[in-house]
Amino acid sequence: MKKIILFLLMFFLTLPIESKETITIVSPSAPGGGTTLHAHLVANMFNEHGWPTIVINRVSSDSIIGANFVAKSTPDGTTLLLGSTSAMSANIAFPVPGMEYDENSFVPISLLNQFGKVLAVPASSEIENYEQFISYIKKNPEKFNLGLTNKQYSAIYHEWAQREGLPKPNIILYKGSLPVVTDLLGGHIPFMWDNYTAPLLPLVESGKVRIIAALDHATVEQLKKIQTNNVVIDLSKKYKDLELILYYGLFAPAGLSPTVLAEINHVVNESAKLPKFQPLLKTMNIKNIGGPPESLLALQKKNIYILKTFAKQN
Repeated sequence: MKKIILFLLMFFLTLPIESKETITIVSPSAPGGGTTLHAHLVANMFNEHGWPTIVINRVSSDSIIGANFVAKSTPDGTTLLLGSTSAMSANIAFPVPGMEYDENSFVPISLLNQFGKVLAVPASSEIENYEQFISYIKKNPEKFNLGLTNKQYSAIYHEWAQREGLPKPNIILYKGSLPVVTDLLGGHIPFMWDNYTAPLLPLVESGKVRIIAALDHATVEQLKKIQTNNVVIDLSKKYKDLELILYYGLFAPAGLSPTVLAEINHVVNESAKLPKFQPLLKTMNIKNIGGPPESLLALQKKNIYILKTFAKQN
């Protein structure tokens, strides 16, 4: 009897997802931010495929509440994490109090996007370029207030500031990209480092936000086509070791059946080819969605390695 029960249990755990309950995608960041927008993209893909899917937000400034929740969930494909570099690399390199997961707590399913980090100011700012920014901070060190969405990145930006001869920035933490962008536009913070993707991207394209520097070459090349009257400094040329290729990706709790993992990965890859999703992918600046799970794993491990280097120095 025990063998029969075990067989039936394994059978149901590896059934196609269509026969299961509603899928929940957890976003560990605030609604309206890049993490949640990517979660809704995947939910739309799954719903289009016939898999009922919802997105829930379990928010904290360091993403651990949502990640902890998924890490402890049953690995049957019905609870997934919309993970980012913050949750899945930075927190692992710089462990956060209260974290209940580590590098082995999840399995990667699919890469959803990759992008760079940019230094942004509101378009109304008197600072028009990077040189003016450096000069302004040196003259007004008390105004070096810098918005971030994850405190684990602080070591990177402290290192950047030190190399540029700037004082240590006053880091102001936010629970996602939308709140920090909102405060930038509202004049509550003068500068921010954030992901060059939604929700920041459309604000740059509409001229409401100005990018003055980036940590990777690819983003600088993209911005040349948008900010034709403003030079964006490519800091990766000066500080190659600070260059991070960041990501959003879909993760599941460790122990997910390889069959179910492959099925979910296949749906993301095929959905990304559908005409109905092309306008949304373009709006969100998504050019590297899909591929094998190994692509996401490689990015995750590379960023953990880079960030751990700075963890040892700070």
